[in-house]
Amino acid sequence: ALKFINYILKSPSTTRKDLHRLAMIAELVVHFKIGNIDLLESKLNSYKKFLSKNLPVFGFETEIAPFFIKIINEPENNNHFLQFNKTVDSVLTAEKKEIYKHYIPFHYFKK
Repeated sequence: ALKFINYILKSPSTTRKDLHRLAMIAELVVHFKIGNIDLLESKLNSYKKFLSKNLPVFGFETEIAPFFIKIINEPENNNHFLQFNKTVDSVLTAEKKEIYKHYIPFHYFKK
């Protein structure tokens, strides 16, 4: 997965903005799932810096870093996963971007 994610991330000027953001999100999820927590924290810092310079494509993007910090600190607490998935679903519905729901990899987390 990281091979294809990195391929997309290496060409942000030629990739659609929404696909580039989905790849950035997927990269965070993959690093969490394979246990690269130190690298994940570095990627989260880069992601937060990126968001400070660019407008979010999805309304929930500003909630991603706090979510990951919660699950890094309390991975056994399923409420974090449930609450964040509800947030993602409600934001996508409000923004009329439900089509992206199946491409956002947070459903791979515990429910």
